[in-house]
Amino acid sequence: MTQRIEDHALDIVELLVVARYQRAGRRMRLDEVNLRLERMRHLLRLARASQVCPAPSFEGAMRALEEIGRMLHGWRQTCGANPVEN
Repeated sequence: MTQRIEDHALDIVELLVVARYQRAGRRMRLDEVNLRLERMRHLLRLARASQVCPAPSFEGAMRALEEIGRMLHGWRQTCGANPVEN
């Protein structure tokens, strides 16, 4: 499970770098980053529930993901992407 979390984190970094430097397809990449962030949130919850991730690490990771999500939301708005409302 930790390997999948690490893989998602690396995928997010790669997608953000590409989105930063390639304008074509930026909205699509940012949407993909948003989806990967959501998957990471779920994986972290599973890791916490199965005692793989200790509480302090889980809390720190979730706070970081929330902050990344807020920054991503702002970037998507500047690109004209319409975020899905819950």
